[in-house]
Amino acid sequence: MTSTGRVVLIGGASGTLYAGTYVLQRSIAPVHAATGSALTWTVALYVGVTVLQFLLYGLLISLASRGALESGRARALALAFPVLFNAALLAGQPYLSIDVFTYIAHGYQASIGHNPYAHPVKEVAEMPFGRELARLGWIPVHGVSPYGPIWTGIEAAVVRATPNIPAAILSITTIVTLCSLGCALMIWLILGTAAPRSQLMGTLLYLWNPVAIVEFAGEGHNDAFMMFFMLLSLFLWFRAREGMSIVATACAALVKVVGVMLVPLELVYAWRTHRDRRQLVGQLLIGAAIAAVIAVLVVAPVWIGWNTFDGLRAHSRPSILASTPGVVYWYLTRTHSEQASALLISTMMTGLFIGAVAMASLRV
Repeated sequence: MTSTGRVVLIGGASGTLYAGTYVLQRSIAPVHAATGSALTWTVALYVGVTVLQFLLYGLLISLASRGALESGRARALALAFPVLFNAALLAGQPYLSIDVFTYIAHGYQASIGHNPYAHPVKEVAEMPFGRELARLGWIPVHGVSPYGPIWTGIEAAVVRATPNIPAAILSITTIVTLCSLGCALMIWLILGTAAPRSQLMGTLLYLWNPVAIVEFAGEGHNDAFMMFFMLLSLFLWFRAREGMSIVATACAALVKVVGVMLVPLELVYAWRTHRDRRQLVGQLLIGAAIAAVIAVLVVAPVWIGWNTFDGLRAHSRPSILASTPGVVYWYLTRTHSEQASALLISTMMTGLFIGAVAMASLRV
């Protein structure tokens, strides 16, 4: 079979599995969930379909690693199929996560004059708008917003511009999906400069990743918006536009604060590779000044003093979740107080991050 035929076969099978995944997600969602053995079998089938999806992903990447997709129709199809998967999932509704509903609730708060950083979003549950969100699957459990003011502005703009909740859901997921595809473009451009031989495979690793497709196009998580600015920042560093890179990083952080995590590596890279360090410092200062102006402009309308960061502080506290830090935190709470466990896990994760930055910096 030709490479083109293999891509068509993998793409067709993947598309079928994404359709099956969506149906199964709907069956698992609390508003539609079956009970007892029916739910058990549905979850088991969902896991099986997900495993098959990743196997197909691995087959596609294997083709790319062997150079079978470097040119022609096979390459074009390999880049086009995941775009189609993203577009198809936009026609559905999020079922695995309540985040999109919470974004819309934040936007509704802003549209009626309630500051999302001062009023817990679960207050919306007592309003007709909140009851409609709950009917669609929202679970009102969150407090004040932990997100940055750029994202809060988008939430508000979407709710003001759309006539109903389904239209708002589509608007949010479309914005997120476009940002996710923008991330793929940034990866393509970055690798074109940093590692041309890996340009196609690196881009396909992201584009075909089932996690990225489902979490962004399917569930509408705003991480893609932040990631786009982070990757744009990297791209600008490679183009020696350090000042504008700082601005892009600030935009990422004004969506979600973890957007600043690449800054240490970028600074080390610039310091070691830039020939004129005085010029570098000047560009960084100009970029920082522009970033500060943007931050003031977007933060000022929602500023309520240091209480503006209450949601961020609450969100940063460790909790028992299905994640590595969550599992470690759960284990620590068996022998330590919650406060001590939180301090230990925070210290551990900070140490790991600093160590990773130090190790990566040595390779620059």
